[in-house]
Amino acid sequence: MAGALAAGRAPVAGAPIAVRWLLLALLPKLASSSLSSWMPDRATVWADLSWASSTEIDLQLAQISDFKGMRFSWKPEPWTEHWSAFVLHLPAWTGQHWQIPLLSVAAYFIAIPALRRLVATKGKWNVRRFAFYWNFSLSLFSWCGVFACVPVLVDTLQQHGFYFTTCAPAAWYGGGWCGLFVALFIYSKVAELVDTVLLLLAGK
Repeated sequence: MAGALAAGRAPVAGAPIAVRWLLLALLPKLASSSLSSWMPDRATVWADLSWASSTEIDLQLAQISDFKGMRFSWKPEPWTEHWSAFVLHLPAWTGQHWQIPLLSVAAYFIAIPALRRLVATKGKWNVRRFAFYWNFSLSLFSWCGVFACVPVLVDTLQQHGFYFTTCAPAAWYGGGWCGLFVALFIYSKVAELVDTVLLLLAGK
C-alpha cells in the first residue's frame, strides 16, 4: 500500500521539476526569437559601424532651425561662439578615429591581469595622493559640465517639453560650452580607465 501511494505521488512531485527544466530549456529559444524580431541584421550593423560623419554634414545639421514644428530659442552666449567651429569638427574626428574605443577596451582587458600579477609580485602601490588629485580633477570637470549643460536642458524643457529635449538632433546642444562639454564627457570615458588602474595598483 505504501509503495502504491509513493508511486502515485512520484509523478505529482516530479511535475513541477519537469516544468522548470522545460522552461529553462525553452527560455534561450524564446529569448532569441524575441530579440531577433527587433535586432538589426548584419548589413545594417555594418553600415552603422562604418558610417562616419563629415564636417559638411555637421554644418548642415547646425543650420537646422526647427524640429517637429518647434523652433529652438536657446543660443549660446556670444563669448562662447568661438568654440562652435571646434565642436563641429569633433564628430568627424571621432568617426575617423573609431579605433580608439576598441583599443581602450583591449587595453582594459590586458591591464587587469597584468596589474594584478604586478601587485602580487611587487606589492601594493601607494597611490592615495595621486588618486585624490585625480578624482578631484574629475569632480571639477563634472561640475563644469553641469554648469555648461543644465541651462540648456532646463531652457529646452521649459520651451518645448520632454520629447523635444530627448529626441531633437545633436545640433540643438552641439554649440558653445554645452556642445564642448558633451563631447568632452564622451571622451572622458577613456580617461576614467585610470580609475581601474589605481584600484588595481592599490590592491583593491
